[in-house]
Amino acid sequence: YADRHNLLPWIHMDNASHWIYDPEVHGRGGHEKFRMQKGEFTQQLNASNGCPSGAIQKPGTTELTTYHMEGNGVWASYFEPVSPFHPQLVARSTCRYKPLVRLSFPQILQGLHLSCVHSVRAWRYGGTSEAVTKPHLSDHAWLGENRQRGAKLLHKYYQPNRVLLASVRGANPHSKRLAVHIRHSDKANRRKRIKILHFLPYVQTYLKNVPPSAMVYLATDSSEVMSRIRETWPTTVVIRIHTQDSTSDTAVIRSP
Repeated sequence: YADRHNLLPWIHMDNASHWIYDPEVHGRGGHEKFRMQKGEFTQQLNASNGCPSGAIQKPGTTELTTYHMEGNGVWASYFEPVSPFHPQLVARSTCRYKPLVRLSFPQILQGLHLSCVHSVRAWRYGGTSEAVTKPHLSDHAWLGENRQRGAKLLHKYYQPNRVLLASVRGANPHSKRLAVHIRHSDKANRRKRIKILHFLPYVQTYLKNVPPSAMVYLATDSSEVMSRIRETWPTTVVIRIHTQDSTSDTAVIRSP
């Protein structure tokens, strides 16, 4: 969205969502206070593509607004900044005379999440238009389009920081891994629970084309998934799977 509207993106998430905000981790980083002009997005959605319009209502004066930001914004715990913008630099730059704008919750949910044809989606959500779901496409073709768009954004903006990279290398020092996520608990909004056996051909194709030292890392929210894999998948595949220990409060990679 920022790319399409010539905006400089900045990500700072607070404790509005208890699903991702951990005060012990993300509450660190102190208190950011800075002053900038306050701008607002116009609320209407673009009739042609369902996206927020991108039009900004600028303040009528040069009066500055004080912003307070708590914690490290969550993103900083894992990734490098998505742009050069940082509150500490505002006072020493002309940024303070540019409008700081935020997408409203309706613009995010109804606009980017459900209506905007340019957004990346992991599945065909309920409540979206045919311009988004494209019912004439197969699941494979529809997912392919979204994954191509998502890959471009991933490479541009998702740059793991040194702490995260060190943790990954420490957990996996000797080989490459295929990451597999099998989610079998809550499946809301028309998501399908994919059968465990449907993952097997992809894992086998990977293992046939990598050195014997390469492994598969399985992330799952259900202990039943790993039990079924041990029962139904070939032993030659099972012995090369590592997973997270669900019996401990500490994230531990272990062999099945």
